[in-house]
Amino acid sequence: FTGGLRVNSGTVQIVGTSRAQGIGTVTVNTNGTLDLTGSTGTNALVYAGNGLIKFTGTTGRVTWSGAVSTFTGTVEIGDGTNVAQVNLGTPTGIANDTFSLVRVRSGSQLHLYNTAYAGTTELSGGWTGDMFGQLRLDGSTTAPLLGPVTLTGNTTIGGNFGGLSGNISGAYGIEFRGITTLSGNSTYSGTTLIGGSSGGDFGGEVRLGANPVGSVGAIVSSPLGTSDLVFNAVAGTATLSSSSTTPRTVLNAVTFASNATLGSSSNTGKLTFSANAALGAATRTLTVNSDAQFDGVFSGNAGVGIIKAGTATLTFAAANTYTGST
Repeated sequence: FTGGLRVNSGTVQIVGTSRAQGIGTVTVNTNGTLDLTGSTGTNALVYAGNGLIKFTGTTGRVTWSGAVSTFTGTVEIGDGTNVAQVNLGTPTGIANDTFSLVRVRSGSQLHLYNTAYAGTTELSGGWTGDMFGQLRLDGSTTAPLLGPVTLTGNTTIGGNFGGLSGNISGAYGIEFRGITTLSGNSTYSGTTLIGGSSGGDFGGEVRLGANPVGSVGAIVSSPLGTSDLVFNAVAGTATLSSSSTTPRTVLNAVTFASNATLGSSSNTGKLTFSANAALGAATRTLTVNSDAQFDGVFSGNAGVGIIKAGTATLTFAAANTYTGST
């Protein structure tokens, strides 16, 4: 039917194909809920209203490619038990999304493809079965996730050349995989991992597009949150660089749980690490592709040291206490 579907109150549940909603505009108003249970495939319908749209129990990805710019309500992905994976966008993008909130429940995933979204995203964590984790950002750093992100659990964010510019808040941490540009400052207080092992061993690359506010031990906000930074690529590479030729400062204390790559041959902005750094239990290889400086003290377990690789300059400005060779 072509006249459209309107949900004014209560819940309408659509099981399976999105075509069960008809082919007209779907309007979900304030007291209404549209539950797209088990929906899969491409959904190109136009949505409007300010109610609740839920995706639960999908057996595959839902690609939402329609013009959804007139829907200003909440989108909920998964319910914590029944997971879902929702793609917003296609290689050519979709209309600018104006949802007030996208809530991604534990084990589910939001995948933004070449899509600018300025609303709030809430991430609950949990392994999604996708190597890039709960929030996957692909397509272009010029169309990043613009709005704020609230963490209600430790989560994983990654993708291919994705970006975030809004504040990330919450008392939890983030594991970054793939290539992600962070162009805004955040206040989340959990640990930041570059690379990780949840669901498998993967590398990660974070590009910094902003400088922090505050000081060592009293970070107000920074692209990497307010707690520790851990290079953690068990397999692959853990890389941190500027997103451009602009120098960047890191106030977070640093732990090397793996080898690391610092800087980039193209994004050559110097990295200055102001806090102390720990090598942990093993000698670490630091591949320096553009200049990097450590103003804090390097420490490590007995006998561990540093192997410097790469053609750029690595500067130590403090009296280090690690006992291995350099």
